[in-house]
Amino acid sequence: MADIRPCRTDDLEHVVRLFLRAFRKGSSHSVPAATDYFQRLYFANPWADDALPSLVAEGADGIMGFIGVVPLPVRVDGVTFRVAVGGNLMVDPEVHDPMVAARLLRRYFAGPQDLAFTDTANEHALRLWASLGGRVGRFPSMRWVLPLRAGALGLAGVRRATSSRVLAALGRAVVWPVDRLGRGRLLPAAPALTVHEVAPAAIQEFSAAVGDRGYAHPDVDAVGFQWLIDMCRQKQQFGPLRLVRFADGDGRTSGVAAYYPNEAGLGQVVLLQARDGAHADVLDALALDAAAHGSAALVGQADPRLMVALGARASTYVQRNEFVTVLPGRSPEAAAAATRLAAGDVSMSRLVGEWWTRMQGDVF
Repeated sequence: MADIRPCRTDDLEHVVRLFLRAFRKGSSHSVPAATDYFQRLYFANPWADDALPSLVAEGADGIMGFIGVVPLPVRVDGVTFRVAVGGNLMVDPEVHDPMVAARLLRRYFAGPQDLAFTDTANEHALRLWASLGGRVGRFPSMRWVLPLRAGALGLAGVRRATSSRVLAALGRAVVWPVDRLGRGRLLPAAPALTVHEVAPAAIQEFSAAVGDRGYAHPDVDAVGFQWLIDMCRQKQQFGPLRLVRFADGDGRTSGVAAYYPNEAGLGQVVLLQARDGAHADVLDALALDAAAHGSAALVGQADPRLMVALGARASTYVQRNEFVTVLPGRSPEAAAAATRLAAGDVSMSRLVGEWWTRMQGDVF
């Protein structure tokens, strides 16, 4: 039987090779680069805690399983919880022991955290979490999609469906006229707010200003928030990260956003917050800014505060194989927070979780 124990730094090269076999089949990656990233994420994060370690399953032939754990203080409805974000649950494909993954999860769940949380569970991990008491967040697992440029969105679909250069060239020839014809239907004529690039501190200050009720924020200091943004910037698959604030005519900040424009593709929203009553204007300003930076559409995590604004626009919701799942600790406060998180009753950015890590789709 495999031994479940805390992961050590000298395990990381073996863990990375297991990760590449399990999740990056047929691709060429740099093992040293991935090992360095795993070390920074799991051992050098500002909240690293020996009481909340990543875990390995070790058998006679070496490491056969792993779950990564990132401790993160998260404030839900004004109460700060010690959250253990778990992800990259994996077992060597050549190991035919169905209990290894379950034993890793049980050991992780037995930790001293207030909440165990993931936002990237695939179908297999979801079943395991649910079988062990995890609560599935069906609404927060959804993604909203807001089309911005019809022609560019169609071309992005062609590129995903085929590698044909001829089809891609034909698509590029019609993008501009199609985008021009569809602009009035997909984008507002003029924004009510102005857009300004900002430093991470401005995003964090606004998050504090909007209040606690109905929000889940990383409850971190300036150094910790800078670390989160720096790690987001290392994620390469969507291009550069853009941090902006939206100001009204008096210069007052109405909202903030952190997003990847992902030129000619699907722009990915990491964080979008607005003052009460300003969500529609903030969404319009973000849409125009993203279109100006090449986004064909925007994609973000389902948010109860955006439902009305998105419903008034040509948006839709999709479900990918990435599920939000949470398991509370023993306190009544943690149980209440888990219920609200799973129900989708709170606005939660993609900084709460591990979607922003390079493990989710990047090439090393």
